[in-house]
Amino acid sequence: MGVSSSTELPERFLEISKWPKSKVESVIQSYNDGEYDFGIDYSVVMNITGYDNDAAKELVQLHNRNDTGFVNAITLLISLISLGNSESRNEVNRLETIFDLMDFNRSGHISMDEFTILLLCIGSSYSFILQRSNDEGLIDDAIIQFGKTVYEALGKKNTSSISKDELIDWTKENVFGKGFLSINDILNALVNGINIGGGDNLADVSVTSSITNF
Repeated sequence: MGVSSSTELPERFLEISKWPKSKVESVIQSYNDGEYDFGIDYSVVMNITGYDNDAAKELVQLHNRNDTGFVNAITLLISLISLGNSESRNEVNRLETIFDLMDFNRSGHISMDEFTILLLCIGSSYSFILQRSNDEGLIDDAIIQFGKTVYEALGKKNTSSISKDELIDWTKENVFGKGFLSINDILNALVNGINIGGGDNLADVSVTSSITNF
């Protein structure tokens, strides 16, 4: 994924963009093996990334709006997945890895609630990467609606689960297939919506929403 070429990133994020795929996978494995909570502090970040004290605190601060000292582990891992291995453009592989973060029993399915949480974590991660504010939670509200739209497009009930294959196929057609490949574009799609089933280019997206304009 990565960001658009015009986007300036903090040095820590630039450094992560140079990580190879194996480094990202190692961090995810360390988090899973440690059986850590969803809320993690800099000491856990040190353990799973190999960062020193200062670097770990900096990465936590980049993912923290309220200076609590804790970050959502899923959100942070999504940042590493999306920024790392920047030389590869295999977005499907990235999405599969992100899906697996919420697929705790490795069934290949997640519930609608889990899907919504995953989308919110993606939105938070990308907002942190792009240093965007979440205006009074309006971004979260838009992302929740996006999740409902996906479910409706797939003809699913709220009580149904969504499979990895279903999500991959839908995203390939309606997101990646319409040119939404950068972190900037995907956050725009999550917040402003996309024209599902109509048109085939970026003109189908309203990027002048009163919620946010990137």
